Amino acid sequence: MSFQVLHILSHGCSLHRERGQLVLRGDGGEKRCALEDLRAVIIAARGVSFSSDILSALCRNGTVILHCDDKYCPCGVTAPLAHTTRGTALVRQCALDSALHHRLWEKISADKVDNQSRVLRLLDIAEVIPRRAGGGSPDEAAAARFYWPRYFAAIGSPDERRDRHGDTSGNHMLNYGYAVLTALVHRAIAGHGLLPEIGFHHLPSFAGFPLVYDLMEPFRPFVDFILADFVRGSDGFPDFSAWCKTIARALLEVRVTTPRGVLKLLYAVDAYVETIAGCLEKNSAGTYWSPILEEQSFQNGLDHDDVRSAGDDGG
Repeated sequence: MSFQVLHILSHGCSLHRERGQLVLRGDGGEKRCALEDLRAVIIAARGVSFSSDILSALCRNGTVILHCDDKYCPCGVTAPLAHTTRGTALVRQCALDSALHHRLWEKISADKVDNQSRVLRLLDIAEVIPRRAGGGSPDEAAAARFYWPRYFAAIGSPDERRDRHGDTSGNHMLNYGYAVLTALVHRAIAGHGLLPEIGFHHLPSFAGFPLVYDLMEPFRPFVDFILADFVRGSDGFPDFSAWCKTIARALLEVRVTTPRGVLKLLYAVDAYVETIAGCLEKNSAGTYWSPILEEQSFQNGLDHDDVRSAGDDGG
């Protein structure tokens, strides 16, 4: 089975279901994809219409549909209902302000900062993001102030600043990469019976899913490095539709060392969420494992047909 991420980049297209396939119709003609192969559908276009049949079929398949705004940030999600397969884990997830939540968040945020330092190192920056004295969770704001100027300078855009609402190519591309990652994490959370609305650190808001934002943190630097590799050697930021294909293919194919062995990131995200559910079930952070960004994670062929897109440029 070839798991795929479908990108909708063409305005005014429509999605239907026919004989176990998703059918996309638009100005560029018709495209088809087997429903059982779809992990996520990312919508970054206006005027996209759905039949009720395709929506219910995608949800039954466990596919997450992510809706993006004009800055390519997620603004809505259509997701399957969570399956309550771990009752004890669910009860402990709902125990707000618990010591376990704080301990897990310390590990999660430390992993994010450690992976950001690894990104800088891979970009030939010897500096390591300073850690808070006395241990505990890192100072994320201080880490961001250290990380982003050095990151953007290393990829040839020294005047850029990280702003999810910023109207620049770099911010748009990062937003879109994180959106794809969001869909994969949301799908894994639903599959393991946890509630995306209840997180360990991020607070509920009208436009967010706190647990999704918590658990995607260690994987964000993977997106950062993929973008750095994508623009390296280019004069400015390349075509956006090419980036959409690149980020989806890379997130499906880069490797992560896990307790199960070396897995594609697609499966590593699922294994990570399963481990979080296990920590909640056992009321202990002892089985938590850290997703580590390694140079060899990206040293594999990414020229596989695991990505489909429908875009204005025909990509």
